[in-house]
Amino acid sequence: MRILADWNVWWEKNEVPLNLLGQKRGISDELIDLMELKEIKIITGVRRSGKSTIMYQIIEHLLNTGVPSKNILLLNFEDAALAHYSPEDIYESYLSELNPAFDNFVFIDEVQRKEGWESWIRKKYDLKHATNFYVTGSSASLLKKEYSTLLTGRNISEEVFPMSFREFLDFSGIHVDNTEIISTETRSKVLASFTR
Repeated sequence: MRILADWNVWWEKNEVPLNLLGQKRGISDELIDLMELKEIKIITGVRRSGKSTIMYQIIEHLLNTGVPSKNILLLNFEDAALAHYSPEDIYESYLSELNPAFDNFVFIDEVQRKEGWESWIRKKYDLKHATNFYVTGSSASLLKKEYSTLLTGRNISEEVFPMSFREFLDFSGIHVDNTEIISTETRSKVLASFTR
């Protein structure tokens, strides 16, 4: 359970550390809105596109809306310490030590690193062993191949892309309606933002 506590710091402090939250993007709100649907949310995209950060933002939303911190489980299968355990072993340990009810939210990062994940999550979904499942993976083609048959009709897929130029400008505090027509002053701000 100590391994899980390292990844689930909100169990202790009831909040997600600021350094994990990053900048809020529109896709975060879209995925939060999908929470009402029970389907497994699968977030794909290239490495470093923000998938993990988006999961932390969803977790922060849950905490802010009153979901008890121990009802939120994050598994990161890039962690070598979890490599020796099956998803079932990890989940059973979590349930027995922290949260015996099935009104929890399960987040699995880099799911493609755990063989057989799709069968395990299908069983938990079908048995209603969690309120919501969110899953990320870096290899969209690998994920589509793996889950296409076992999770048909049970999932919603969203692809995350690296930050767009417009998002970069917004995060830099530069608001431009039309990027083709900008003043010299705004152009100077844009260029200066690249050097920060």
